[in-house]
Amino acid sequence: MTTDTESPELKPCPFCGAPARVFSPGEAAHAVECTACVISSSFMETKAEAVSHWNFRAHLTTDAERRKAWDKYAAAALKYALLDTIDNKSTAVLAGKIADALLAERDKRWPRG
Repeated sequence: MTTDTESPELKPCPFCGAPARVFSPGEAAHAVECTACVISSSFMETKAEAVSHWNFRAHLTTDAERRKAWDKYAAAALKYALLDTIDNKSTAVLAGKIADALLAERDKRWPRG
């Protein structure tokens, strides 16, 4: 497994703005991950594909764009919580807590003007 934080072609994290690094757990598996938050790209066969995939979505540069992206993640967690309530109440509660934490972190990083 290797990590590469020296890739000058990597754009910063689209969600928090921190530097990113290439993560390679094997010869044919490469992803890019943020060095500060939990965001990562999908695994790709080559480092170049992983970097290209990351840079494509790393276009969120304004606080409003980042705030909107965090809203989508929180909404997805809430949707999961609502759908899973019937089958697994503890998972639904956890998903709801994740959504609350995402919204709290969003408001801390990018307060409304």
